[in-house]
Amino acid sequence: MFKKRGFSYFKRVLDKLYVKYNRKDNIAPDPLGFVYKYSSKADREIAGLLSAMLAYGRVAQISNSLEKLFSII
Repeated sequence: MFKKRGFSYFKRVLDKLYVKYNRKDNIAPDPLGFVYKYSSKADREIAGLLSAMLAYGRVAQISNSLEKLFSII
């Protein structure tokens, strides 16, 4: 479908979806929501990495594990 329409069409579709859904209030219950708890770019990168590393399984358990981890560091 996208091959016939070309890259520019595909990019426009993805850009519209990005604008529509890329909001902090849409992130829950995604574990990457922990990234928004930090203001420093370096802290956000570390929080994102740790969240991604532990993001496997039930969302509730992942969030509990991340809460414990981030309360320590």
